[in-house]
Amino acid sequence: MTTIWDLPEDMLVEEIFSRVPLNYIKSVRSTCKKWNTLLRSRIIGKAEAKKQFTGFMMMNHKVCFIEFHLQNAFIYYCNHPCIKQVRQTRWIQPRTKFDGFEKCFLGYDKNLNHKILRFCFLYHQAISSPMTGFEIYDFSSDSWNVLDVTSPPDWEITPNSCVSLKGNTYFCARRREVSAAGRIINFEPNFLVCFDFTTESFGPRLPLPFDSGNYGFVSLSCVREEQLAVLYQFRMTHEKIDIFVTNKISPSAVSWIKFIVGITGSASPW
Repeated sequence: MTTIWDLPEDMLVEEIFSRVPLNYIKSVRSTCKKWNTLLRSRIIGKAEAKKQFTGFMMMNHKVCFIEFHLQNAFIYYCNHPCIKQVRQTRWIQPRTKFDGFEKCFLGYDKNLNHKILRFCFLYHQAISSPMTGFEIYDFSSDSWNVLDVTSPPDWEITPNSCVSLKGNTYFCARRREVSAAGRIINFEPNFLVCFDFTTESFGPRLPLPFDSGNYGFVSLSCVREEQLAVLYQFRMTHEKIDIFVTNKISPSAVSWIKFIVGITGSASPW
């Protein structure tokens, strides 16, 4: 059976570097000139940098791009996504302005082309139902396109629940229960949804390993770029925390195993 040690030296070094977190790049680049040159060529937004798009961060409700240099670390802030390539800052302007709630998700397709999903949501008592809109920005074509969603989702994204895994975005959501007058009166338990950047579509609702209802704190995270982990804390009794990880995950299927169940503590996320 072929193992990682059977790879040629250059491929082995490249595979190892692809797993180095961005905040450690500075120390690795200073090791030798060869490694410095190799790492300097890994540019965000190109196909060969598929595992580097974690350089985008959300800080103070703004999407930021971070690039680590040998001497300094530069952080670029913007109200909408931006990207820095070869000493040039390119602002990505939204196709339209939206007066409401919006989020941006970053990922890449099977050809390793990076994309941004823009999700806009507006709810007001004057309208019969919440308004939603989805747009896709493609780095390779430098253009926005409206995502064709024939049936607008009847759910909304919960806080602290968006992660990227293998190019796709996974997030926890909850279904809205709307009254005859169009007002949101209740939310059903959380579930998992995946956005596939290759097909540019949402997958089916995937189950979480617990029934959260309206009374729990849910937080999603990524484990070694291979698995998802989910933390659940019951709102009424902050002492208990459960953690589960996936043993199977795809845009259309998921299965969970218990990792830690019943941690006790007094910390509260609220």
